[in-house]
Amino acid sequence: MAQQVTTNGLNLTSHASNHANTDPSSSAQINNAVGSPQLTSDQIAQLLSLLNKPSNQASDSSFHLAGISYCLSVKHTSNTWILDSGATDHITKSISLLESPKSLTIPKYVHLPDGSIVPVTHTGQVTLTPSIILQNVLFVPSFHHNLLSVSKLSNDSHCSLNFTPTSCIMQGPMLKIPMAIASAGTAGWDLGRNPVLTPVIYRPNNPVELRFEVQNSTSIPRMYHSTAILLRDGRILVSGSNPHAYYNFTGVLFPTDLTMETYSPDYLDARLTRVRPRIISPTSQSLIGHGQQLSINFIAEGRINRDLITVTMVSPPFTTHSFSMNQRLLVLTNDRGTSANVTSLGNSNYQVRVVTPGSNILAPPGYYLLFVVYREVPSTGIWVQIK
Repeated sequence: MAQQVTTNGLNLTSHASNHANTDPSSSAQINNAVGSPQLTSDQIAQLLSLLNKPSNQASDSSFHLAGISYCLSVKHTSNTWILDSGATDHITKSISLLESPKSLTIPKYVHLPDGSIVPVTHTGQVTLTPSIILQNVLFVPSFHHNLLSVSKLSNDSHCSLNFTPTSCIMQGPMLKIPMAIASAGTAGWDLGRNPVLTPVIYRPNNPVELRFEVQNSTSIPRMYHSTAILLRDGRILVSGSNPHAYYNFTGVLFPTDLTMETYSPDYLDARLTRVRPRIISPTSQSLIGHGQQLSINFIAEGRINRDLITVTMVSPPFTTHSFSMNQRLLVLTNDRGTSANVTSLGNSNYQVRVVTPGSNILAPPGYYLLFVVYREVPSTGIWVQIK
């Protein structure tokens, strides 16, 4: 899928592949890309030139036109990166992006989507975000784009990249929360385009290809400076939108919007009311410590499958600039590190016993929303404070 996307001001675009070699005579390795960009007459002429160019190997003549044409039509901005599912290496067009660039003593070459073979002059590290640092990025002076190798990014960062109809989500290995989310359009200022109106729910226990579920859409574009905050009852409070340097309510594509909405995920469906647990104790605003036993009494209608009860703690993140800082979801277990211990107290009353996080690395001191979850349906949360 050829698509320009962004994460916190970092623009990403899915694209065809590059392949790095030390031998310029090696054949190019090109993967398919799908897209339908608009081409200029010059770009069409360039494509025709490529098609008429003789090739020594069959694979060289099978460049996917969508991938090449999209490469030709991408806007050349320094912070635009192209996601490449077939690339073996990261490539940058700007040596200024490299931290401590090193010149190569042994010549290295890359095959580009247009069929050319060009030299690499330097390598270095590129910091995209504090949690996404690219190692051994190749600097190719004659190239006009920045390419991200999906396989190298996944291997080096020990993460997975999941593509949905509207976004690319980089999933961290520990807490099952996104390290970065890339969605259609460009985040910053008046460059914002193609707002994503459809939320997606991530279900980590589903099969890999079924973990993202598309939900009902909104009609209000939430651009730069918008926020989304989890509420105690499980709804999401969504507010704001201002891709401009100042408030601008008229005469622009996406005016400043000060409205607020609440979004109700499918787990709040009225038909699931009987499934929803209700916490009786401890009371909200309770103090807890690290690594301590915690007993939670709750009510659940009817007989329940105790193996499907979990206890979670959610840190209330600081949300601004379309980004939630310090977000984390903690799943609490018993003292053996396995599932929570659930005991029936009679009359639809139950008690679940868990151990709080063992260190301030997993759970820094502060306030958390604590939920009892049954069959992926959460209770109303209570506030707890770790001291």
